[in-house]
Formats: sequence, C-alpha cells, structure tokens
Amino acid sequence: MSPLSRFVLAALCCSAFSSPALAIYKCTQQGQVHYSDLPCGGSTLELQEAGQHSPYRTEAELTREKAELSKLQNNREQRERQDEQFRNMSMRGEAARQKKCRALDLQRKWKEEDLKEALPAAQSRARRHARRASEKYQSECS
Repeated sequence: MSPLSRFVLAALCCSAFSSPALAIYKCTQQGQVHYSDLPCGGSTLELQEAGQHSPYRTEAELTREKAELSKLQNNREQRERQDEQFRNMSMRGEAARQKKCRALDLQRKWKEEDLKEALPAAQSRARRHARRASEKYQSECS
C-alpha cells in the first residue's frame, strides 16, 4: 500500500468516527432527564449546538449588559449613601447622648452642693433631690 493510500484511508477512518456538530436536546419524561440528538415529545429544551458559540457579542447584548452594569453601580452608590447617612445619624445620636449625660452630671453635682449648703430644715428635701438627680444620671448614662 502506498503512503498516499494509507493517508487517504486514515483520513476516511477519522472522518467516519468523528461526530459532526449536532444539536443536543434535553428531554424530561416522568421526572427523569434524558439527553438525545433527536427532538423528544413533551417539554424540550434545545441546548446550544457545538460550534455556534461566538466570542463576539451582539449590539443588543452589549446594550443590555451596559444597562445592567449601570443599574448595579447605581445600587452600590445608593447603598454607600445609605451607609454614610446611618453612620452620620449614629454619630449625631452619640454626640446628643454625651451632651445629655454631661448636663445630667452637672445637675447631679449642683444638687449635691445644694445638699451640703442646705439648712437643717431643708436637708431632707435637698437629700431627696440629690438622690433623684443621681438616679436619673445612673439610669440615662450607665
């Protein structure tokens, strides 16, 4: 056998056993999934044929992807703004709490000073005021 005949015979054998690009069908029958190269009855889903995948996107796909990207960026920016607003509110709340605690502490000190300077007849009332101011400070700032 000549080298040319061997090459032709090998090429024929290879081409006979290679499968061409065929459509693949996914068939669902009685809850079981089967794959076939022939369409099946009932619910079918044609999968992409081999060799049909294009590395290039169509204009519609690019437009859709750009719109989706823009939407995702807007959502991220909105979340960042909300997080910043929450942090600002938290900081303002903490500043207000500290201011209130300083005012209550000052009132507590003043009531204790009043108790020390109170006349014997007014000491009972001054002691009660000092105790209440101290309790209010403890409940609000501890």
